[in-house]
Amino acid sequence: DVDEIKKYAVENSVEAKGSVAVRCKNRSDGTDSRSIIKVLAKIYTKNRKVSLEKPDVEIRSIITDSNVYVGIKKAEINRTAFEERKVQHRPFFSPISLHPKLARALVNLSMVKKGETILDPFCGTGGIVLEAGLMGVNVIGSDIEDKMIEGCKKTLDAYNVKNYKLFCLDIGEINNHAPKIDAVVTDLPYGKSTTTKGEKIENLYKRAFENISRVMRKDAIAVIGLSNEDMIAIGKEYLSFVEKHDFKAHRSLTRYFVIFKK
Repeated sequence: DVDEIKKYAVENSVEAKGSVAVRCKNRSDGTDSRSIIKVLAKIYTKNRKVSLEKPDVEIRSIITDSNVYVGIKKAEINRTAFEERKVQHRPFFSPISLHPKLARALVNLSMVKKGETILDPFCGTGGIVLEAGLMGVNVIGSDIEDKMIEGCKKTLDAYNVKNYKLFCLDIGEINNHAPKIDAVVTDLPYGKSTTTKGEKIENLYKRAFENISRVMRKDAIAVIGLSNEDMIAIGKEYLSFVEKHDFKAHRSLTRYFVIFKK
């Protein structure tokens, strides 16, 4: 509703100092962003200099199918750095690795804070623990394959991440090596390109959720990547379901990143 947006903008004015720019990203299917930009621009640029090149204040609006978000830009992420941290540019390569941008998003979804501890019990090449470590989070990674732990260590050392512990072990042993964890972020094996050591996926996932729940502190968040939506039911046996995000990896594979709470 444009009138509601106008009311919000009037009630949440910004200090009339310096130049301003109003920008909008339209992520909806049917909303016309022009009317919204017009309303916001009329309010926020009143009696102010407009600068689209180097504004002192940048008003950002994001339109979705259900909401319109309006805020002030406080910082900017160097997106080039994410591309530079893709697995092919790291010391240890494996074709199975999350894009750094996705790994960072999953860590953010866990709501872990700097100085807290995060666990990835299927760390593989280390994409998730790398992003968490660069955020100042203490990281614990484990994997059943020696070569993955060795490769993960090379990667963390190359990016000067200091606050980490790595273990080569089965998921059933993680309780002996991890204290009460503030967050868990992991992409579970799905038995095609990633190994399950011959174990049936259902059984592996059951053991994974059981042991993950044991090491999580009360109210901790777990962000878990699943290959099959049906596996969410296994997670619900041990943790409280919060929400699900579908991610189309490619034409034949959709991943489901599911948030659970202890």
